[in-house]
Amino acid sequence: MNRDTQKKIDGIFKSIEIVPEYSSRTLKIDRFTWNGDMKDFIVVYFVGPTKFTFHYNDEIANQLGIKTKIDPVQQLELEVNYLKRRYERGIGSKEYFPFTS
Repeated sequence: MNRDTQKKIDGIFKSIEIVPEYSSRTLKIDRFTWNGDMKDFIVVYFVGPTKFTFHYNDEIANQLGIKTKIDPVQQLELEVNYLKRRYERGIGSKEYFPFTS
């Protein structure tokens, strides 16, 4: 299971190319680490020099008022894709990536 999850995370990051607004350079997420735990799921990754930490567990979801059980890998993908759009459009709202800091 951990190997499959690692491959999914790697696939998510490899598929993302970010072209920030008013820039011609492309950013890729080529550095990341996953703690290997599905219950307290933590992925640290870098977009350029900026460090992001995705942290998902049921307790955090309950604190945020998210009642449905979400697959952490799917939530990671949603939030990384939102960050991509945010970089490319220069806009953003924290509520769309609640597990990322």
